Amino acid sequence: MEAAGYRLHVREPGHRCLVVPEGCGPSANVHVWAPDDPEVERCLLFRDQLRADPGDRARYQARKEELARQLWTDVNHYAGAKGEVIESVIARGRAAGRAPRRP
Repeated sequence: MEAAGYRLHVREPGHRCLVVPEGCGPSANVHVWAPDDPEVERCLLFRDQLRADPGDRARYQARKEELARQLWTDVNHYAGAKGEVIESVIARGRAAGRAPRRP
């Protein structure tokens, strides 16, 4: 991905985050984990619950819009500020018996 212009932003054991190259569309982060990493299941469950539940989608959107109005000097603080909503969406997905659909 780096050869295609993506810039490595985070390197942690078992996790990489790359950012989209300048001029290649909207800003985005691309997270990469090993297929058997538990975080993959959490992310897919979060995605599937947002797709299935308009209320969860609206809550997450409202939180992101609220946070977008603030200045963040550390992306980790921004990520942490979304944490409670994300965890509640994942919990509702589990309670609904959702099994994450892998692409």
